Amino acid sequence: MLDKTKPKVGSLLSPLLSLLHAFRATPNQITTAGIIIGLLALISYYYSFALSIVLFAIAFLCDLLDGAYARKYKMTTKFGAVYDSLMDRVVEILFILMIAVHTKQYELGLIMIGLSPLISYSKHIALEEGLLKNKSTIFDRAERLLFLITLLVINLFTNSLTAFLMILFIALCLVALCQLLLRIQRAARSIAYH
Repeated sequence: MLDKTKPKVGSLLSPLLSLLHAFRATPNQITTAGIIIGLLALISYYYSFALSIVLFAIAFLCDLLDGAYARKYKMTTKFGAVYDSLMDRVVEILFILMIAVHTKQYELGLIMIGLSPLISYSKHIALEEGLLKNKSTIFDRAERLLFLITLLVINLFTNSLTAFLMILFIALCLVALCQLLLRIQRAARSIAYH
């Protein structure tokens, strides 16, 4: 759903992309910085919850920057695409892990860790098989990350909504997966009939 905002976000990121280019950064270096910052965010959680949120926000910014940077400066590679995608999942899982530990909702966190990457994985497989043209779902990665950040910010003020928000996250993941599966099934049937 937030895919429609990519051009606007891209124009906002342009000064940062230019700065990175001036420093001769590579997209893979930006991806690596994001994973290192994500790990530091997880570690810093034990010292400062607010700092860990800020560090995860920076890790997500790196995630936004690496692909946009690679495309803008024509530095895309197949390895970079795989590396970026894999590291995106790692940072997302680390973030959910931190939420589960912070909220002591381990079972819900485990379900979230299992479901969230499945959306991206299912979408990737369907695209590879030519069964999916419209990539967006009701709860894509950008929406999931915004939801998780919102969950943590709300948790700074009150933890009474935490379990509800984690269950809502799980429900939205399941809806997105069902949406994807229905699209894939329709596409597979239309191919079979032709």
